[in-house]
Amino acid sequence: MKSLLQAAESYREENLPSVPLNVPIVKGDNIISAEEQQDIMQEIDRLSGQSRINVTPDLFKITALKNGVLFPLLVNIVAIAILGGGIFATKFYFERRDEQMLLATAEQQSAEGNLIKEIKKETEQRLAEKESEIQSIQENMKQIESERLTLEENMNSKISEREAQLQAEMEAVLAAEREKLQSQGMSVQQIDEQIEQLKLEQNSIFDQELAKYREEAQLEKVELEESLNQLQNEYNSKLSTINEERARIEAEAKSREEELTARMEARTRQLETEMTEAQQELQALTEQKEQETLVENQIIGFYKNIEDLMKVGQMDLASVELKNLQNYLYDDSVIGLDGITKRREIDIFVIDSLSKLIEATKTNPQEELDTMSLIDAADRLKEIRQTVENADQQMAVGNREMAELMYRNALEKIPEINRSHRFFVDAMEAELEQGYEQLNEIQSRFDNLVEERDAREKEVNNFIAQADNRYNAGNFNQAVQSYKEAIKATGFNNIETAADRMMASGNNVATAPFKEKLANLTSQVETLNEEKSDLEGKLAGSDEKISLLTSSLTSKEEEITGLNDQLSSVKTDLESREAQLSQFNQQLEGRSGDLATLNEELDSSITEISTLNNELESSQSEITSLNDKLAAEQNQVVTLKEKITTYEERIEEMRRQLEEEKSRVTTSQEEGKLIDKEMAELTTLKAQLNRLNKSYTDFELIADNLQDNLQGDAATIEALYDFFDEDAVEDVMPGIGEYLRSFSSVYINAGQEIGLYEAVSLLYDLNGISSTPARVRFLNEKKSEYSGNDAMIEIITQLQQSLEGS
Repeated sequence: MKSLLQAAESYREENLPSVPLNVPIVKGDNIISAEEQQDIMQEIDRLSGQSRINVTPDLFKITALKNGVLFPLLVNIVAIAILGGGIFATKFYFERRDEQMLLATAEQQSAEGNLIKEIKKETEQRLAEKESEIQSIQENMKQIESERLTLEENMNSKISEREAQLQAEMEAVLAAEREKLQSQGMSVQQIDEQIEQLKLEQNSIFDQELAKYREEAQLEKVELEESLNQLQNEYNSKLSTINEERARIEAEAKSREEELTARMEARTRQLETEMTEAQQELQALTEQKEQETLVENQIIGFYKNIEDLMKVGQMDLASVELKNLQNYLYDDSVIGLDGITKRREIDIFVIDSLSKLIEATKTNPQEELDTMSLIDAADRLKEIRQTVENADQQMAVGNREMAELMYRNALEKIPEINRSHRFFVDAMEAELEQGYEQLNEIQSRFDNLVEERDAREKEVNNFIAQADNRYNAGNFNQAVQSYKEAIKATGFNNIETAADRMMASGNNVATAPFKEKLANLTSQVETLNEEKSDLEGKLAGSDEKISLLTSSLTSKEEEITGLNDQLSSVKTDLESREAQLSQFNQQLEGRSGDLATLNEELDSSITEISTLNNELESSQSEITSLNDKLAAEQNQVVTLKEKITTYEERIEEMRRQLEEEKSRVTTSQEEGKLIDKEMAELTTLKAQLNRLNKSYTDFELIADNLQDNLQGDAATIEALYDFFDEDAVEDVMPGIGEYLRSFSSVYINAGQEIGLYEAVSLLYDLNGISSTPARVRFLNEKKSEYSGNDAMIEIITQLQQSLEGS
C-alpha cells in the first residue's frame, strides 16, 4: 500500500507536466502570474501560522489560587521537619548499630568466658580424678610399707613359735624315752646315758629343723619383700605417670585458656576498632547530611527566587538566576555530596526546561517545546511517590508483606537500583543457605558422636553397677565377669584376651611361691617315707635292735606325723592364702592395698589407665577437634551475619536514598502543582495530537484504498477535504478545510496539491519527532530527498531556521 506522498508523486509524474515554480501557471485562458503565486504561498504560510499553537509565557504559567505567606511557610516547615527526621533516623540507625556491636562484643566475651570456665571446670575435674588416684596409690604404698615392717616381726614370731614347738616336741620325746627305759627296769645311770645320747640326737635334729625352717622363712620373707618391692615400683611408676598426666593436663588447660583469652582479646580489639570506624563513619555521614541540608536549602532558595522573578515577568533575571543555580550545582563544595549528586540530573533537567520556557517566552517561537520527556519523568516520579506513600501506609497498619511488595514495585521503577538490590539479596540468601547447611552437617556429626559416647558410657556404667552389686553380694566370680564385660564395652579390640591373660599372669605370680613351697614339703615327705621304709627293712633283719629301732621308728613316725602335721599346716596355710588370693582377686575394684591383690590391682591399673584413659583422651581429642570445627563454623556464621548486616545496611541505604528521592519530590508543593498543571495541559495537547494522528491515519487509509480501487483523483481530494473538516484538524488548524476548497482548482491544475501533500506529510512526520537534534537530522534528510523541489527546499529551510532560533 502506497503512502499519500508516494501516491501524489506518482500521480504528478503520470498525469501532470513538470512546471517550474517561477513559470506562470496556465488554467484555461487565465494565467497565474508569479506575483499571484507568491501571494498564494504567503497566504498558505499565514494560514499555517494561524493553525500553530504559539508558545507564550501564559501557556506554562501557573497562577496561584491564593496569595499569601502561610502556605509557603508551612511547606518550608514540613521540608525542614522531613530533613530533621532523616537526620534523626540516620543517627538512630547508627546508634542502634553501635548498640548491636556492643551487644555482640558482650555476647562474644560472655561465650568465650563461659568456654574458659568450662575448660577450667573440666581441667579441675580431671585433676581431681588424678589427685584421687595419686592419693589411692600413696595409701597403697603406705600399706605396703606397713606390711614390710610387720613382715619382719611376723617372721621372727613364726621362728620363735617354731623353735618353741620343736623344743616342746624334743622334751616330749625325751620324757617318753625316759618313761620307756624306766619301764624296762634300767638303772638310772643307764637311763641317763641313753637319754643324754637321745638328747644329742634330738638336739641335732632340732637344730636342723630349726635351721631349715629359718631358711624357708627367710626365703619366704625375701619373696614377699620382692613382691612388695615390685608392687611398690609399679605404684611408683604409676604415680610418676599420673603426675606427668596431671602436669600435661595443667599445661593443656593453661595453653587452651591462654589461646581463648588471646582470641577473646583480639576479637575485642577488632570490635572496638570496628566500633570506632562506625562512629567515625556516623560522624562523617552526619556532617555530610548537614552539609547536604544546607545545600538543599540553598537550592530551594534559588528556585524560590526564580519563581518570584518569573511571576513578575523578569525573565532575564530569572535566566541569570538559573545559570547561577547551574554553576552552584557544579561547585567544588557541592559536587562531592552524594545526595546532591543523585538529584543533580533532575535539577539540571528542571533548569534546562525552565531555560527553554523562558527563552520561548522571550523569543515567542512558532514551535512547541519538547515536553514529552518532562511528562514521562513527572509520571514516573509521581508513580514512585504514590507507591511509597501506599507502602508506608501498609507498614503503619502492620501489613508488612503488602508493604514489601509495594516497596519492591517502587524499586522496579528505577531498574539500576532494583538490580543492585536483587544482587545483594540473592548473594546474602545463597551464603546463608550454605552456612546453615555446613553448620547442620557438623552439628549432626557432633550429635552422633555424643550419642555414641553416651551409649557406650551407659553400657559401661551398667556393667560396673552390676559388678558392684555382685561384689557386695559376695559373688566374686560373677563380679569379675561383669568387670570384664565393662572392659569389653569400651570397644577396644582384643581387650577380653588381654584381661584374661593379665588375670592368669597375676594368679601365677601370686601363687608361684606357695606352689614351690608345697613342692619342697612334698619332697621332704617322700624322703621321710623312704627313710621309714629303710628302717622297717633293717628292723625285719635285726631282732636285737628291735626295741631301739621300734623306738627310733616311733620317733620317726612321730617326726613324720609332725612333718605331716606341718605339711597339713602348710597346706592349710597355702589353702588359706589361696582363698585369700581368690578373695583378693575378686576384690579388684574395691581393695588394692593387700599383698594378694596384685593381679586385680594390675588389671584395674591397666584397665583404668591404659584403656579407659586412652579412650577418654581419644574421645576428648575428637571432641576438641569437633569443637574447633564448630568454633570455625561459628566464626564463619558470624562472618556471614556480618555480611548480612552489611547487606542490610546497603539495603537500608538504598531505602534511605529512595526516601530522599521521595522527600525531594515532595519538598516543593508549588513545583508539584506546576508539574501537574503542565501535565494536564500537555495531556490535552497530546490528546489533540492523538486525534489528529488518528484522523490523518484514517485519511491515509482511505486515500490508499481509493488509489488501489482506481476511483480517481476527485475521490482522493474529497477524502482530503473530509480529513481537514474533522474536529481534530479544525482544533489545530481552524478554517483549513474552507481555505483548501477555495484554492482547490488552482492546486489541482497547477500540481500544488502535491506540494500540499508533501508539506502536510512533512509537518506530520516532523511533529512526531520529540527532540530538536532528531528534527534537525530529519530536515537534513528531507532536504537531500527534495533536492529538485525548490518550494519544499524553501519550506525545509524556514523550518530549520525556526528550530535554530528556538
